Amino acid sequence: MRMAGGALVTAVAGCAGLKNTPQQDYVWELGRECDKQVSFWKMDEVRADGSYVVRGATNAPPGWQDYQACMGAQMKAKPYRQWLRERPADK
Repeated sequence: MRMAGGALVTAVAGCAGLKNTPQQDYVWELGRECDKQVSFWKMDEVRADGSYVVRGATNAPPGWQDYQACMGAQMKAKPYRQWLRERPADK
């Protein structure tokens, strides 16, 4: 019984570590906009440091440069520090 309680505490503590970093939330938000605008490419993963992986429908579908341009435009339109200031306090 004691071992099971320890495993439960570890499992619950591990779930707390699954929350996104602010950088991840920022990149996911921008990526969702670009997902809507660019066919074939979709945001697949965002790492804790804000780096991201985008997946295409095939190895070289059209739109890769469009997706990158979209992300650049999104980041220019709403820089990270501005996004962070405007973000709801409960995040």
